[in-house]
Amino acid sequence: MSDVDGINAVEILFREYAQDVYRFALFSTHAHEEAEDIVQDVFIKAIKSWKNFRQEAQPKTWLFVIAKNCIRDSLRKKRITTTGLNRLLPLANSESHSHLESLVEIMDSLKDLSIEERNVLYLRHVEDLQVNEIAEILGISRSKVYRLETKGTNELRRALSFGNGM
Repeated sequence: MSDVDGINAVEILFREYAQDVYRFALFSTHAHEEAEDIVQDVFIKAIKSWKNFRQEAQPKTWLFVIAKNCIRDSLRKKRITTTGLNRLLPLANSESHSHLESLVEIMDSLKDLSIEERNVLYLRHVEDLQVNEIAEILGISRSKVYRLETKGTNELRRALSFGNGM
């Protein structure tokens, strides 16, 4: 496959998955500009490594692996904390808080989780990926995905319950 074919293929992937990669990056960095930079990095790296893509994995999974590495590098460089995750609103006590207050509470609580826990929660609950896909993206075992999801969810529930005076 020529370089032009690779560029065209990645352009198609960009149209299909750029928003997903952006949301993943935004969740991890909590900075729009940083997330946009990560998306650019992901697709530049995808173009450069297209000839090595064996297509054994789904293209979205492959892009998320690249994104995970770009996010890790970015966080390592900037040492920033991460927040996000709208789908975890049920963990907050929504009866006593508005939607926005609950979101802010969740985002604040996510800062206390490890990057691995945040990534697993994002991929599982926002991207709605299966455990085996998450394991492949993050390069960890399925059992570790389960452990990280359980631990992260429990820590969030505990933090949100404590924050709500329960």
